[in-house]
Amino acid sequence: MSATLTRIAVANFKGIKDEVAFDLKPITLLFGPNSGGKSTLIHAIHYANEIFARRNLDADTTLVGGPLVDLGGYRNFLHHGADHIRISLGLTFDEHDLSLPNPSLNPSNASDLQFTGSACIDVTIRRTDAFASPFVSKCSFDVDNKLFATIISDGSICQFAIDSRHPRVHIGWGDIGETFNALLRQLLDDSHSVERASSHWDEPFFHYSIRHESPRPTCALPHLQLLLPLPFWVTPISDCHTAFTLAECVVSAFTIGIARAARDCLSGFRHLGPLRTPVPRTYSPPRSPDSSRWASGLAAWDELQTCPDTFVEEVSDWLAKRLKSGYCVRRKKYREVDETSLVDGDLEQMRSQSPLRRTILTRADSDTELAFNDVGVGISQLLPVVVTSLEGHDRIIAIEQPELHIHPRLQAEIGDLFVAASQERRHCFLIETHSEHCILRLLRRIRETSNGGHTQGFPLMSDDVVVYHISNDKYCTRARRIDVDRNGDFVQPWPDDFFEIDFYERFGS
Repeated sequence: MSATLTRIAVANFKGIKDEVAFDLKPITLLFGPNSGGKSTLIHAIHYANEIFARRNLDADTTLVGGPLVDLGGYRNFLHHGADHIRISLGLTFDEHDLSLPNPSLNPSNASDLQFTGSACIDVTIRRTDAFASPFVSKCSFDVDNKLFATIISDGSICQFAIDSRHPRVHIGWGDIGETFNALLRQLLDDSHSVERASSHWDEPFFHYSIRHESPRPTCALPHLQLLLPLPFWVTPISDCHTAFTLAECVVSAFTIGIARAARDCLSGFRHLGPLRTPVPRTYSPPRSPDSSRWASGLAAWDELQTCPDTFVEEVSDWLAKRLKSGYCVRRKKYREVDETSLVDGDLEQMRSQSPLRRTILTRADSDTELAFNDVGVGISQLLPVVVTSLEGHDRIIAIEQPELHIHPRLQAEIGDLFVAASQERRHCFLIETHSEHCILRLLRRIRETSNGGHTQGFPLMSDDVVVYHISNDKYCTRARRIDVDRNGDFVQPWPDDFFEIDFYERFGS
């Protein structure tokens, strides 16, 4: 089973100073005033993806956001640009298998390394006077809520601390005790040297340090294609080879394995921005897929051009029947034929050509064909929300302002779309919204499910939803968690008058 991101903790990133932790549910809603910092969490996920996918610590434009999400570089997203502080990002996962960089190196009993539980990786990024570029100065790994390993770097020396008595991973460390230092030196290349190592593996925490001679800072985040703690094999080993390999695989599984789980989980991240670009009348999809086009919504149109017919039908079903937008999506296939082919009657040659595709709209109550430019702007904003929600499986999907340019009833129906996609597609939604209608629909579904009522096919439990109210307090971003009970009521009081504004307008003098 792939990793499921359940929690992200952020400190000293953009508007966030002191650590703010967000527990993620299948549907996580971000409410709050304009410029309160709601986008900061989404940008933190972008940055985490850059770190684990590309080791890009000085990120500006991102893989997923492209030109629409420009973080501006390390100095820009460091809280208040203060060089002396350090950014920290913590990611917690549940229900995943830890994998090794190279399965061929697994010992025969490496199946013991696979488990279903919780794991956490926490990285700290900083700059120093000695190095111009930022680097990961600390990386810690928790297994089942207990610290297993920590790597600390000053840019030149990496210090490792491993809990050899961790209840989850203890596998006979004493078997390799006295030969460890010799083996470690044997396995290091010329650019590394051992600074210090504990004499016994079965100390509560086994410590050792490695110096790396390089003009660039040594990163505490290990390379995900290598085994930890050793860079790579250089000579065969005879003494204690099996025990050492097993120990090395255990350490790697619960360090690099966790880092790889973070990378793999974030690799499916999708972000749909607050303003979806209307598709031009002369639109044609790019020849190469580009995940950054999801931020503008254009990748949704790309998907409709290249996806199977069944997916087009599913999108059309949602648009016409479930959301009741009044429109259907159709994909027409056609071939371009030269006039001489028609004269010569060469129909076989025409049929041998790959068909071209064109996506169109039709009215739900007729076959009248419409270009997307011929209908209201609301459809151009809504359709990317539908496609993004239904595409793929097990994704983290951030959507800003899904309610943009659509009327209240449609805003409520979108709540059902998120419920269905979170259950059928196992997506984790992060929704930044101002829509009272969307959240009221979710609260209604929770209440109906708890009471055993008719949910229109969209059952929802209170544990599947969490709300965060994001605000700015003295130039710092604050996040207040608001849970929902089984009756569809908020457990914690709402911090502002969001739900009372209609009352004020009706009865205010």
